[in-house]
Amino acid sequence: IRDVLGESYPLVFLSGPNLAKEIALGKPAATVRASTNDGAALCFQQYLSSKNLRVYTQTDVRGVELGGVLKNVYAIAAGLMDGYELGENAKAAMVARALQEMIRFGAVFGAKKDTFYGLSGVGDLVATCSSTSSRNWRVGMALAEHGDLDRAIDSLGSISEGVKTARFLHKISSEKLIDMPIASEVYKVLYENQSVENAVNILMGRPLKPE
Repeated sequence: IRDVLGESYPLVFLSGPNLAKEIALGKPAATVRASTNDGAALCFQQYLSSKNLRVYTQTDVRGVELGGVLKNVYAIAAGLMDGYELGENAKAAMVARALQEMIRFGAVFGAKKDTFYGLSGVGDLVATCSSTSSRNWRVGMALAEHGDLDRAIDSLGSISEGVKTARFLHKISSEKLIDMPIASEVYKVLYENQSVENAVNILMGRPLKPE
């Protein structure tokens, strides 16, 4: 966007646990607007806030953007786990550890740790990993059902951002030596024909360490 518009236009980025269908139905929700321009952020906060939508502001644009991108990969993992009936304990543990992977990745690119504990981090992560309205969760579920990525995507009928994100995330984390074991296994399931059973065994068999 900056390459096209240049530096003269203030940019404001929206993110959070904002499943569009629920917002359209008028159900209560909260969101965050990130901008390095305080005036622009406050303008959007005032303009978009309503009795059903609570809007927060944030200056950590990179952290908010990354939260909205990275959680899609883990939503695919959540869909796979539900499809294989691995249980709620396993999924909750995955979400908790996924958050730590997101924080590690964000730190390398200058994102603030606290941002990932907010709406655009853990908030969006929980929503997209637990809702059947989540496109990325649905593609994981469909992959568990069909056993083939192309068929899973076709059955979805819409875009699943996490499928492409998983590839770029694997490439960048490998190049920069960022420890992201869950994201790595999702990539292998999507692109290297890794079985979910093997992925789980690899993750559960990692060396023990302090939390």
